Amino acid sequence: MRTLLTLLSAAIILSGCSSKEIECGDPATLAPLKGLIQESLEEHTKKEVATAEQDWDAAKARALASKVTLAFTDIRTSKKDPSSTKRFCEATLNATIPSELIDAANQVRTAINFKDLTHYANALDLKFEAGKASYTIEYAAQPTDDGKKVFVESAKGNKVVIFVSDLLAANLMKPALDAAATQKAQAQEAAEAQKAQQEREQQALQAQQASLQLERAKAGLKEANNQINLVWNASPELRKELLAEQRTWLKQREIECKLRATSAALDASDNDREIIRLQCEIEMTQQRTQVLRNVLLNAS
Repeated sequence: MRTLLTLLSAAIILSGCSSKEIECGDPATLAPLKGLIQESLEEHTKKEVATAEQDWDAAKARALASKVTLAFTDIRTSKKDPSSTKRFCEATLNATIPSELIDAANQVRTAINFKDLTHYANALDLKFEAGKASYTIEYAAQPTDDGKKVFVESAKGNKVVIFVSDLLAANLMKPALDAAATQKAQAQEAAEAQKAQQEREQQALQAQQASLQLERAKAGLKEANNQINLVWNASPELRKELLAEQRTWLKQREIECKLRATSAALDASDNDREIIRLQCEIEMTQQRTQVLRNVLLNAS
C-alpha cells in the first residue's frame, strides 16, 4: 500500500472578519485543514480500491469515513514569515477509529496475507493505540490581503491518511471478499457432498460385486460337489473301498479351507474370507474328483 507525498491546499471564506492575522489553531485555519485531509483520505482510499480491482462506491466510502473522528492537538506555530501574514504550523493529527472498522480491516488483511493494523502502523512509524492513530503534520495558513479568506496547505506526507485510507479500503473490499469466501465454501461443500455421494455409490457397487462373487463361489462349490458325487456314486465298490478315506478327506477339506480363510489379510472382510473358504473347497473338491476318476479308471 502506497505512500502519500503531495501538496494539499484548501481555503475558507472568513465571514464578518476584517483582520488579516490568522493563527495556527484558529477554527478558520483548522476547518479547511480538516476538509483537505478528508478529501485526501477519499482520494487515497479510491486509489487503494482501484488497485484491488474493486468497484468504487463513493457513498459507502463517505459513510465509512464519517465514522472516523479527526481531531488536532498540540497545535503550535513553527515559524512566522516576517514579510507576510503566513504562518507555518505543526499539530498532532488524531484519527479515532471504531473497533468494528478495525476488526473488519484486520480480517481482510489476514485474508490477503497482510500483517494486522498494529504491525502496519509500526511499519509506518505511526502511533496507534486504543483505536487512535496519531502523527505530527505540518501545514501553512495565510489569509488573503482583504482578510476575507484563509488558505491552508500541507506539504508533508500524511501517514494518518495513508493508514486510515488503507483501513477504509479494506472495509470496502470486505463484502466482496466475504462473498468470495462464501462462494468458495459453498463450492467446497458441494464438492464434498458430491465426493460423499460418489463414495456411497462406489460402496454400494462394491457390496453388489462382493455379493455376486460370493454367489459365484457358492455356485462353483455346488457344481464341484455335483461332479464329485457323480464320480463317487458311479461305483458301489469304489464307495465301499474309499469310504473311510473320503470321510477323512472331507474333514481335511473343512479344516484346511477354514485355516486358509482365517489366514487372510487383516483388512479382509467377512465376505472376502467366506469367498476364500469356498474357493479353497472348490479347488480341493476338483482335485479330489480327479483322484477318484483315476481310481475308477484304473479299477475298470
